[in-house]
Amino acid sequence: MEISSVLSSTYVKNSGKTTSHVETATEVTELSDAEKLENFKKEIWDQINSYPWNTSMNISIQITDGAFKRMMEDSDFKDRMLSVIQKESIAAKPPGNVSLTWIDESGYKGFSYIDNNAGFIAFKAHSNHKDTFFVRKARNKDDLNEIWLEREQKRQEQRELLDEKYERTRYLNSVYKHKADIARLYEEKTVVNQI
Repeated sequence: MEISSVLSSTYVKNSGKTTSHVETATEVTELSDAEKLENFKKEIWDQINSYPWNTSMNISIQITDGAFKRMMEDSDFKDRMLSVIQKESIAAKPPGNVSLTWIDESGYKGFSYIDNNAGFIAFKAHSNHKDTFFVRKARNKDDLNEIWLEREQKRQEQRELLDEKYERTRYLNSVYKHKADIARLYEEKTVVNQI
């Protein structure tokens, strides 16, 4: 009995059912590759977002899936592309207003615009592309004024706290000096009266 059950289970394994199990296993590995790619994209996005981008610049970066796959396989390519993007984050400053970057399997291309109208049109087209990976819009002047006012208010509050602390310290010093003067006078009078 045991022999026939082993043979029948072997027959089932060698039948068409085995190929469906192999296909399912292949699909699972494909999902894990897609998940790896998504996790890698999140890592790259976090790194690009940590760079010192100027808030008055419109930034758009397109990276193809082929470029991401090459970055995953070739760490030297990844390091070169991230180094270029980091240098661009440092260089992207006014008088320009738009910085556009393309990265594909073969490397990097980038453009910057000084002309506001042409730059805005190019930024809008570039940032709506299917391969657009990272977009940062410039803050308008109202936002910057609001941020400046908030910071100025915090600085004013800190000044007031420091002024209060200074006044309290000054008051306490005068009280301690007054007590020390009284103690000194008391000692002088007591010593004079004893002699």
